[in-house]
Amino acid sequence: MAIDNRTPEQRKQDRQNYMKKVEAQRKRENAMKKRAKEQKLMDNQRALNNSKQQAMQRKRDKDNSANANLANLNANLSAMRSQRADDFWSGVNERKDAEDMKRDILQSQRSINQDRQRREEETRKLKNQMKTFQREFIELMTANSNGMNIHDIPNRYYIRHSKNWEPEKYYGFSNIEEIIAFNNTLKATLIVLNGYKTNTKWVIKETNYASLRIINNNIDDIIDACKKSNTIQQAIAILKRNKANKAKSNALSTKSVVNW
Repeated sequence: MAIDNRTPEQRKQDRQNYMKKVEAQRKRENAMKKRAKEQKLMDNQRALNNSKQQAMQRKRDKDNSANANLANLNANLSAMRSQRADDFWSGVNERKDAEDMKRDILQSQRSINQDRQRREEETRKLKNQMKTFQREFIELMTANSNGMNIHDIPNRYYIRHSKNWEPEKYYGFSNIEEIIAFNNTLKATLIVLNGYKTNTKWVIKETNYASLRIINNNIDDIIDACKKSNTIQQAIAILKRNKANKAKSNALSTKSVVNW
């Protein structure tokens, strides 16, 4: 057995140097994880912006087409009025033509008004359906206070509300992360946790996540506690118990190092 000729001060200094190396390695790993998360958020934001721009462009194209049709109709009606004006009082046939033209104009105007009212009604209906969807989504996450795997949301939504999960009807896309980021109400209420070790996307209410983060800000630990619980209270209890066990283990390890 080798004889340790180091003085107590040298042994203490060696332990301190070893702990510093461990801490430096941990900081480097955390920095790399942070940079990877930030890059992923930037990529998601760019994809979301592209989706928004495409939706806005489709709406502009539709509005431009409707306006062009209306302008063509008005131009045709104006041309008809101009053509008939000079001969309007020339005889019975001219008066009949004028009456027919007036009837056609009124019919065209009624059709335009009906089409505009139909589009406005469809827009109001879509907005109400969207509000109902986001309310039901939030109700689902409130009932499951510990959150859930992002892939389980469609089935859990169907079980709770007896209707299919069809967000593409209102948003034009079905990616849940994009939906939460796109809708201001959902963005302020929910958060998607991305686990690195577990490779899991976990959706939970922002307020409940804040309660868990106070105890342990490691996302993988939070997701693991939520998976093992049915309520936010149970998840909090698991994190507290894990934190206490870890502190106890660290204390024993520190004691062993000191004795060493």
